[in-house]
Amino acid sequence: MTHRTFVTAMMLMVALPLLAFDLVVPSPGDGSYTLLEGDEEFVVDDSVFYKRVFDSRLLVERYTSGITMLRWDDDDELIVLLDAGEEEIDQLMHSLYMTSDEPDMLIVNSPVTMDLIEELEVDRIYHLGQMTNIMRAMLRRGGYDFVELGESSILQIDGESINVISGASSQGMYIECPTCGTMIFIAGV
Repeated sequence: MTHRTFVTAMMLMVALPLLAFDLVVPSPGDGSYTLLEGDEEFVVDDSVFYKRVFDSRLLVERYTSGITMLRWDDDDELIVLLDAGEEEIDQLMHSLYMTSDEPDMLIVNSPVTMDLIEELEVDRIYHLGQMTNIMRAMLRRGGYDFVELGESSILQIDGESINVISGASSQGMYIECPTCGTMIFIAGV
């Protein structure tokens, strides 16, 4: 391979756009959430069932009103559970298992058991809402990475990883503990 061919190939690889988008974490009861890429906005609500967005680089697949699968870069997946009921999750367990491969999971006000997490082989968990101390201890004991989100959090997805942008409030702000991933509220900031 000549030097010119190598340089051209490297320039093409750099020029190819990588998918980077944000997911604005919804509050419990919202019923929808927003995905952002640059200045483009896509709202995932009850009108979306199976849709490619952001130049067809992100697939949004809605299983039920409370369960959505996001897929990008051929093998990266995020299951979003938004106000999903226990019966709804149980009914779709087999479908989620068959169509996912070590997904990350965003849980907003949805009952999730360790059996579900283990069966789906969830890689990392993002949780908004009340998490019991027992569930927290079981996740730590099982070696699962998890982040407890605060209101107004944003998941920044850059293709390879998911980073949490902490939301701020007028009385303080949330930060993520670098050791355990727990969201900590600092008042008066």
